[in-house]
Amino acid sequence: MCKTILKNWRGVEILMKRVSYVAQIVLLALNVVWVLYPPPSFACSDQSAKPTSLRSWVNDFAEVLSETEEIELTEKLVSFNSLTMHQIVILTAPSLDGESIESYSGRIFNTNGVGYRGFDNGILVVIAPKDRKLRIELGYGFEKYISNQQSSKIISDLMIPDIKQGDYSRALHSCIDDLFIKSTEFDVSNINNIVRRDQEKFQ
Repeated sequence: MCKTILKNWRGVEILMKRVSYVAQIVLLALNVVWVLYPPPSFACSDQSAKPTSLRSWVNDFAEVLSETEEIELTEKLVSFNSLTMHQIVILTAPSLDGESIESYSGRIFNTNGVGYRGFDNGILVVIAPKDRKLRIELGYGFEKYISNQQSSKIISDLMIPDIKQGDYSRALHSCIDDLFIKSTEFDVSNINNIVRRDQEKFQ
């Protein structure tokens, strides 16, 4: 009886060694396949893409605003445009992909033509949450009325504190309100035949 059990045990032991050997070969083969043919990446490309066109008054590509917040900001910007003839457009970008925010905001501003032709009275507010960068891009028409130093102060005093709390909506409302006050000195409301750049773009 004992001899039979021992014989059977040795048979199992030999079988296990063979199975182990085969398993090692399979694992080695899988490792080779993994190196030669790595699995596809499932990272969302939209998270690293830089928007190049503005589709509305509020362009929340980074998705930091709720639908209600976006509507409220849009209503304020439309009202601002109606009262002052100036255009403020908001853009949140998922990532700058290594580009400086100065270069990016300037390029988007010029490519999309924010403001009225001939008066350069547009303002583009850019937030890149992932890169922790903010920028207020001013049209040349505002140079006499809003300085770069004032723009930086709006960002540091009115926007960053709320953004640190995760409240992008409040930060943008504070920014717009202050820009509204500062921009009233730049009066273009009595100028006739103002030609819009792509009038229907920011709707």
